[in-house]
Amino acid sequence: LRYFVDNDMKECFAACLFTCYDLIRPDVGLELAWRKNMLDYAMPFLIQVLREYTSRIDALDKKTQKKEEAEEKEKSASNDFVPDYMANPMMAGAMPGFGNLA
Repeated sequence: LRYFVDNDMKECFAACLFTCYDLIRPDVGLELAWRKNMLDYAMPFLIQVLREYTSRIDALDKKTQKKEEAEEKEKSASNDFVPDYMANPMMAGAMPGFGNLA
């Protein structure tokens, strides 16, 4: 990349950004393009990087949201439990399992 930037080979710089996409850190590509006024040639690379990062964040957000919903559902399910002895108000004085001995 530096060779192409130093020799003002703009098209080669853009081709190298495309070809070596997985090997180039976005901050390095952006800085080189900015210093030599080649931002127009780096823009496709930067757009692709931004798209990839946005996709990753969206996937993480969706995964986190599903996990939070599952935890909330689990928490609310444990609060819905009503023991049998509290369900029948007619047997308020009786002990569960012994019937009404009075």
